[in-house]
Amino acid sequence: MRKFFFALVATLLTATQLLAVPATPYPVKVTQPDGRELTVRLNGDEFYHFYTTEDGYTIVKNEMGFFTYAQRAEGKLEPTAMVARNISERSEADNLYLSTVAKGMIDKTEVAVAKSAKVKRDAAPKARIDYSKFRGLILLVQFYDYSFSRSDANQFYTEMINKKGYTGFTNPDGSAATWGKFTGSVRDYYEENSMGQFTPSFDVIGPITVPYSIKNSKNTQTALMRNALDQAVKTYGVNVTDYDCDGDGYVDMFYMIFAGVGANTGEADDHIWPHKSSIYFSRWRTYACSCEYYSEKNGILDGIGTICHEFSHVLGLPDLYDTDYEGSGGQAQHPGDWEIMSGGSYNNYGRTPAAYSAYDRYALGFAKPTVIKAAGEYQLPALGESNQIMMIKSPLNKEFFLLENRQQTRWDAHVPGTGLLVARVDSSNVSVWSGNSVNNNPARLYYELLRAGRVMTGEGDASDPFPGTRGIPMITNDTEANLKTFNGTRNPWNIAGIQEEDGVISFRVLPDGGIVADVEDFEAMPVTATSGSKDNEGKFTSWTFTKCNVAAPGSATKADGTHSVQMKLPSQMTSGATYYDAYQVSAKVFNPGSTTAKFALSISKDNGTTWTPVKFMNETSQTVAGKTTITLYWPVSISRRDAVMYRIGMVSGSKTVASYIDNVSIYYTEKGQQT
Repeated sequence: MRKFFFALVATLLTATQLLAVPATPYPVKVTQPDGRELTVRLNGDEFYHFYTTEDGYTIVKNEMGFFTYAQRAEGKLEPTAMVARNISERSEADNLYLSTVAKGMIDKTEVAVAKSAKVKRDAAPKARIDYSKFRGLILLVQFYDYSFSRSDANQFYTEMINKKGYTGFTNPDGSAATWGKFTGSVRDYYEENSMGQFTPSFDVIGPITVPYSIKNSKNTQTALMRNALDQAVKTYGVNVTDYDCDGDGYVDMFYMIFAGVGANTGEADDHIWPHKSSIYFSRWRTYACSCEYYSEKNGILDGIGTICHEFSHVLGLPDLYDTDYEGSGGQAQHPGDWEIMSGGSYNNYGRTPAAYSAYDRYALGFAKPTVIKAAGEYQLPALGESNQIMMIKSPLNKEFFLLENRQQTRWDAHVPGTGLLVARVDSSNVSVWSGNSVNNNPARLYYELLRAGRVMTGEGDASDPFPGTRGIPMITNDTEANLKTFNGTRNPWNIAGIQEEDGVISFRVLPDGGIVADVEDFEAMPVTATSGSKDNEGKFTSWTFTKCNVAAPGSATKADGTHSVQMKLPSQMTSGATYYDAYQVSAKVFNPGSTTAKFALSISKDNGTTWTPVKFMNETSQTVAGKTTITLYWPVSISRRDAVMYRIGMVSGSKTVASYIDNVSIYYTEKGQQT
């Protein structure tokens, strides 16, 4: 599989590719012709992009320059008579119209043209880069009517790109720059994410002034780039053989940074959009480019994120966001802020792009995954510190699951959360990888982040990892996010008992069907007194209820079946002695009221004399918001030789409106003699 995967990366480098950074993910404010402000988002990439309202409805400009809500006629987007407004300013008519249209509508005609442009842009063969011999070239290019904002542009970019331990810059007047501290330089990013296997150096040339305007530069970019390359050789003395490490007669790659703001920001539609492609001019071929500003309106210079994203294309990585948006069956999910080849290049204003993921490191040869072949207990330290990744192979050829531990340190300081990320990678169809359409079809993702919390925004969420903020400690063939193949075939392995402690992830791998639990559903128990009752016989042990009781609430929002335990503050339920090699306890909680409740689990090994709280994510209680139903999980490590009692207590919540507990489960590997 490893041989095949490297062959796939080689294919990416030699195939027809049109690759671009996605649009800036943050909303921006624009001013309508009548002076009103409208908050908009730019979506897409260099080849097709469109604007939406902050909540996702497509908008287009009419002849008077107003952004209006869009409508689609025969595949094309057209303006309506309704001027777009922010959410809080909408009329009933606005809301009525928006209820009839889908979010994220695209112009299918323009998407088809964009796809054709992608095919035509880049057909130059390119060999895989020899990391040990690489020498990079970066050209600073400005326009006759627009120069770099800094007079020390060459020194400024030389340090940002090459300086070891780079932390940022000061303003020309010596004052401290705002908008975030840098985690490192471009060189730092690659050296650290490759664990020293790739330490690139770049020669920075310029600024080179071209006789072209910044206005409409998206349509003159080929001509102005050729002019800049010609000046680089004739005026600045660039020797192209210095950058031909593989001896094929062509520069291995070069990079251009253009003065001004890019079209990807939504601030200048007619400017250049950062991208990677090829140019056929003398001995120049593969290049990538970006622009000076993250946001010119706000005075924010761009960081290193766009450079690292685009240069990663040069190394062979594809985009992992939906590059045709609604065009292949709708908007597809993508890893968002977790992944530099998705939205992660923009983290911290591009000053702290997301670390290379397990997939990125494996694809580029920077990490070799440990293949899980047997049941057992495993530990996985933080990816950024250890470079360790794990793999579970799928029953299908060329499909596998990658496991990585992401912690909010160094390059991952601005990812959405912490925990175990699990991704399904399907490398069976080379054309979708070489054609940069990995995640275009929502019904057939070739790189799928299996989101624990199922928050499907495509931007990344703290609930995406396991256990994450949702506290989900397992991924099996039967969980919502699951380990089945793309066609639904069951995986031979399941993962359970996922814990995070001091930045280290631990988990159990069990064979399919090997996850067993005893479940108390209270269905066989009679309704008990609200004041409490002792020694009520259950399915695997007895239960004592203190200021709570078994109830028959008669509602699917209060019980899975007909019975559950009704709890108000303060109350607790306590099991009799149990004997398990237990690794996890769970309980389903129904909180139909409006008051947030908290629940805690404690264990006793001395017949209830002393109780030890069980921590989850370093907390002794777990929160259940009002009007919410959720399963709470607690990690434990219990021997079946010990007689262990469990106590679930309501430690915060309403004294008048009950919450309900159902399906108390003990997950175990072996069971002792129950007495």
